Parts: sequence; C-alpha cells; structure tokens
Amino acid sequence: MPWVEGAGTMRGDSMGDDEHALGGVAGAGAGAGVLAGLPASVAAVERESGIAATAVVTALVDGRQPVSSVLDAEFFAAFEELAARKRMLDATILEMTAELLGRDEITPVAFSGSLVRRGGYRSVHEAVRQTFGLRRAEAAKLREVAEATRERISMTGEALRPTRSQVAVAVAEGRVTLSQASAIVAGLREAGGSVDIGDLDRAEYELVQAACGLTQEDDEPASPERLAKQAAVWVAFLDPDGAEPNAERQAAKRGLSFTRHADGMVQGRLLATPEQGETIMRVLDAYLSPRRDHACEAGDEPSGTLAPQEEPQIRDDRSFSQRRIDALVSVFAQHAESPRAPRTGGEAPTLVMTVTRAGLAGAAETLADISRLEHSGEAVPVEAALRILCDGIIRVALVDDDGEVLKLGRKRRLFSPAQRRAVFARDGGCRAPACELPFDTVEIHHVIPWSRGGRTDTSNGIALCTFHHHEVHLGRLTISPAQSRTWKVEPATGPRVARMRIRETPRAVQFQATPSSAEEVLGKMSA
Repeated sequence: MPWVEGAGTMRGDSMGDDEHALGGVAGAGAGAGVLAGLPASVAAVERESGIAATAVVTALVDGRQPVSSVLDAEFFAAFEELAARKRMLDATILEMTAELLGRDEITPVAFSGSLVRRGGYRSVHEAVRQTFGLRRAEAAKLREVAEATRERISMTGEALRPTRSQVAVAVAEGRVTLSQASAIVAGLREAGGSVDIGDLDRAEYELVQAACGLTQEDDEPASPERLAKQAAVWVAFLDPDGAEPNAERQAAKRGLSFTRHADGMVQGRLLATPEQGETIMRVLDAYLSPRRDHACEAGDEPSGTLAPQEEPQIRDDRSFSQRRIDALVSVFAQHAESPRAPRTGGEAPTLVMTVTRAGLAGAAETLADISRLEHSGEAVPVEAALRILCDGIIRVALVDDDGEVLKLGRKRRLFSPAQRRAVFARDGGCRAPACELPFDTVEIHHVIPWSRGGRTDTSNGIALCTFHHHEVHLGRLTISPAQSRTWKVEPATGPRVARMRIRETPRAVQFQATPSSAEEVLGKMSA
C-alpha cells in the first residue's frame, strides 16, 4: 500500500541542514504529512482535500438531484468539493493498485494461484486497464505511480520507504491529483543513478509544494504540464552530466514523415527536440495570435480615428488544429516565394498542375480533363485549382486532348512585391470581417479570376487568408464593391453587423454606384 505511516520523517535524514531552508517538517509527528508545520496563515489558504460534505453534492452523486438545480452561489463550491472527493477516490484506487502489486510480488502472476490470475487477468497492468477502462498509457502511469509510492519489504523482512514517499503522503491526504503525482514521478525518473538521494528528496519536496500551490512564487496549484517542466529543470540541475546524453537521445529520435492516404490526404508525424518544437510553436503562435502590428512601408501606417462601418460577420468554424495546418501551409508558401528558398534548376520549389482548357473551365468530359498535380498525380478540384491560380507558386501546364503541353507558364498571374505592398496599404490584412490575420499571412485573390482574363493589378486584388480565400472559391463568400474600400467580403446570405475600419481616408478607388458585377467595375475603371 502507499506509504503513509510515519509521514513526519518521510523526507529522510538525507535532507540534513536543508530542513529549515526548504520549509521542512523536521520534528513533525507521525501522520503529519508533507505539509505539516506550515504557518497558520498559509494553511488557511491552502487547498484542503477534506471539504465538508454538503447535502447538495451528496444528492448530486446519488442522482437524487439534477445538476441544473445547483444555484450559481453553490456551483463552484460544489465543483471544488467534487474535485476533493475525486482526489480521495483516486488515492484509494492508487492504494488498491499498490496492494495488488505487493500481492503479485508475493505470489507472481506466473503462478496460477496468484490474485491477478484468479481475477482472470494476465498482468497487473491488464487488470488496471480493463477494470477502470483506461488507455494503455493511462494504466501504465497509474501503475508507475503505485510502484513509486508503495512500501516495500526487504529480503530481511524490513519495511522500506517508498521511492517517492512525499508524493505518497500528498496523494493519500488528497492534496494532489494522480496526474500531478504522475508528472513528478515520471519527471524525477529521468535522473541518473549518480544523483544523491537527498538531492532527489529535495526536488520531490519542492515539486509537491508546487503541486499544492504552497510555493513563494505561486499560490496556485501547478498543473501536471508545469510540474513536468519543473521536474526536467531539477533533473538538469542535479544531473548536469546526464543532460547531454539525454539531448543526444532526443536528437536521435527526431523525425518527420508523411503518409499519403487513398483519398489523397497527406498525414504527417512530427517528433521534434525541445528547441525545434519551441521554434515551430512560436512561429505558429505568432501566426494565430490576433494582431495588426505587421511591418509596412513608411507612410503606409493606418491613420485616422476609428469609425464604424457596416460589414457582415463571417463565422470561422475551423478548429484550432485546422487553423494550425493552414498557418503552417502559409509559412511554407511564403518561404517558397522568398529569395531564400532553395533553387532546383534555377527555380524555386514549384507546384505543377496539369489541366485542359475544358477542365479549367469546369466542363470536364473525359478523365484527361481532370486537373492533376504533377508530382503525386492526385486529382485537384476545379475550385482548388482556381484558388491556387490566384496567388501561389505554381505552373499551369495547359495540355490538348492528346496530352501534349500547349503552354507552360504563369504570365502576369502573380502579384509583384510592390503590388502586394499597395494592397497591404489599402486592406491592412485579410479583408474578411472579424478576421484578424495580418498581411504577412494572406494571399492576394483575383476578384475577376486570372483564368477568365482578370488582370493582375491592385484594383483586381483583395487580401484574403487561406481559409477565407477557400470560402470565396467555394461560393460561400462573395466579393462586391465597397464605398470605403475597393472591395468588401460578405457571406452569400447572412446578417450584417457593425465593424470598425482601420483607416479614416481609404486609399482605394471610390465607386459612385454599385455595378451589378465585378466585370462592370473593372470596365469602368479601365475606361
């Protein structure tokens, strides 16, 4: 069972003179626990596991009262009490798991008379996983904590303290969750055998204090994720010689692989070192963080007072994961267009799409009319092909009915850097209402498609992020002339709400009337 008796000495004699420096519990009585001896002012505000049971929570647990009946004034008190009850229940589950491990040591599972075998299980891990309906990894974590917090018996029959005795007491007293305990146990497991046991006890004590929210730096209980990071810092501090080999192991495990599914979808698996992962996450976070502080040319800064302007509200139903992949694709696309991109045959990484005139017009009559990506041979929907044609590094190979290439090129299709800066000065970022992605993450969309003769100039361009660009080509968003800007984006159907514009005096071309089509607009502008 988890080691609880004699908790007052659980830090061990190895702590020595550091007892007082660490706010220790030297001299505490048996059963005092890891947090015994704290000042009354601290103890008064710490998270108590033994919240008095209330009739409300008891009725909820028994199913005699619906959750909807809980008053606002009682809600979070009941929430906290349920959390405390769960911690105590988890402590009992951990104790049962530890007891099962102990009995398995006495009568190993290899023998038919073992408790595990008599229960119909092949191992303790299987018993835990199936009984509590846990994933394999979750069951493994529960077993690991049980192993680290249970009392052991030596060959001479003497009781040995648990490897993580302070975690054992904190869990038994309902002060930390199993997830917090697992983070501490797993984190300190990485310490090499050369680390002094007393030093590990010190690290364990500090981590338990953090898990309970009793440190000088923070009075909020540390999350399992934060505890894992703190444990890694402790291990690096206590075992500096082991940090380098660990870094080498991490570097050896790193990798990036892709698998193409039958439907053409590409699935990737990424495993990065901590510093590589930090680099990737920082870039993606920067792309996904709402901001408007992107760089611009002198004189391009937004000016004037904020003024309301009626524009439609467009919902972005993408999940966080979908927004991340869109941002990642934007990063790669922008790099491919930059001068720093590696050249193959004197040209930047180029996507080649093969399509016939009929296919490009959306009137495919044969399989040969279906647009395809040259590298993989995957079919590309007309909508996607037209969207890519708007703004991207791509060559369009126009072929005849026999598959012979009639034209390979991208004449006058891409907006120049100067044109992109001009569109930025006008649009400031993605033009879709409520979208706050800055200009360095957007694409320039041809209002009149390039494939239909639309010109590649600023009057025919609008800044859109990848998601809203996609929505435009799907027909769920429309683009029409605006009085205050060249173009505005609105849903095909939907309510209109007020939005703040970023510039008092727009630099866009002003329209005196509302033409019926984009072609009419450009016709008047070129007249």
